[in-house]
Amino acid sequence: MEQTTSEHPPQQHNEGSDNSGGLEHSSPKPDSDFCDDRTAFERLTYAVSLNYNKLATSIFYPVTGWHWYDPIRNTVCILGAVPSHQDLVNLSTTYNVRHVINMCAEFPGHLDTMKKLSMQQCYIPTKDFHTPSIESLWRGVKYIEDVTTAAAVAATKAATSTNNEAEASSPSSLASTSSAADAEQPLVRIYLHCKAGRGRSASVAICWLVYDYDLTLAQAQKILLSCRGQSKLWSRKES
Repeated sequence: MEQTTSEHPPQQHNEGSDNSGGLEHSSPKPDSDFCDDRTAFERLTYAVSLNYNKLATSIFYPVTGWHWYDPIRNTVCILGAVPSHQDLVNLSTTYNVRHVINMCAEFPGHLDTMKKLSMQQCYIPTKDFHTPSIESLWRGVKYIEDVTTAAAVAATKAATSTNNEAEASSPSSLASTSSAADAEQPLVRIYLHCKAGRGRSASVAICWLVYDYDLTLAQAQKILLSCRGQSKLWSRKES
């Protein structure tokens, strides 16, 4: 890795996004209709690894330094583990999360809680301990692109409307009114998760960083690791 590589993403570009605001929202059926077709062994490995992650982020945190979720600095994304009902409430109030990308084939999401919190879910079911398909990775990347594009369009419209009202009432107050309008537009964030926030969801995150910020895979992984150290996805032996 070159020394000039920053741990923060460079300026974002949106050339790859051709959606003016229409978002793909896909959720499974309600929890009561969700079909869990995992084998007994798959259920066991899921339970063991999930509880391992819980221990690593709580009791053994002084050793691991792991968190249940971590914001990817200077972006709209928060990468983490499968959320509880309370996690969703905290993410909504603390980070203004309004979108969830769920990569868990084994978990349909807390649909009722998300509905109450005005969250929209993009469900991309991928089996635990499996690599997401190219199609699944692109769906996740495209969803993030669509959310950021829609948010930018909405912010521009709101700022234009506020400025027009300010000009009509008092041109001298335009600057202060515009600043107030910007402050009233909190950044809409996306919670990207799988079971542990290390593999499936981290794969989407790293692909989005590569795609959206024109990074190399190594640069994107360095950024991801600086924000969420347990997301070790890719390694290459030096020749």
